[in-house]
Amino acid sequence: MNLIDTQHPKKSLCNCPHAEGKKIVCKHKIALFFTVFPKEADRYIAEIEEYEREEEEREQERYDQIVKYVKSLSKDELRSALINALVDAEESDRYRY
Repeated sequence: MNLIDTQHPKKSLCNCPHAEGKKIVCKHKIALFFTVFPKEADRYIAEIEEYEREEEEREQERYDQIVKYVKSLSKDELRSALINALVDAEESDRYRY
C-alpha cells in the first residue's frame, strides 16, 4: 500500500519493511512521487548532473594546484614533502582502525 502526500512526502505512507511505521522517504515513495511529477524527476537529475560537473571542476582545480605546488619545490623540498606525506599517511592508516 502506498499513499503519497505531495505536499509533505515524509507524511506519505508505505508498508514496505524499510518504511513501515517510520517517517522516512523510501524508494517506493520516491518512485511514486517522480512518476506523478516527472518534471520534478528531470529537475532533480539536472541538479545532480550540475553538481557532478562542479565537483569534477573542483577536483581538476585541486589537482592543478597540487601540480603547481610540486613543480615549485626544489629537489630537497620535494623529498622532504614526500617523506612528511608518507609519514602522515602511515599515521592516519594506523588510527583508522
